[in-house]
Amino acid sequence: MTNDSMMNISLDEKLVTPIIEAKIRAAIVRELGDPTALMEQAIGLALHKKVGRDGKICQYSSDNKYDLLEVLTITAIQKAAKEAIEVWLEGAKDKMIKHILAEMVKPTRQKSVAKAMVDAMETSFASKWHFKIDVSVPEK
Repeated sequence: MTNDSMMNISLDEKLVTPIIEAKIRAAIVRELGDPTALMEQAIGLALHKKVGRDGKICQYSSDNKYDLLEVLTITAIQKAAKEAIEVWLEGAKDKMIKHILAEMVKPTRQKSVAKAMVDAMETSFASKWHFKIDVSVPEK
């Protein structure tokens, strides 16, 4: 038998490609295993990734001291605390102004404020930098 007498089989690429792609997809799915477990593992790895204080991965690994979850939690707590304090301060604003004004009209406080201004002016005169003061009294 010679090579000339052998049969030549040719397959169309359009026929073979989908079969190969399906086999590759099946192998990938088989290797990944349970999608839920894979997702849980990926999320766990992402949340416990070591990052810097700002929640970003630093160039130097020694700066990556914190879990991302830890940084995000602290940031959320700080934001909520800041908002709560701002709400409380807004509600207490009138009381604070009243107490500050009461403190400022005390003779001892007025003397200490005046002394601080005079000391600042004396220091300013001795310096090449200028001291600017603007004292304005609101009209009633």
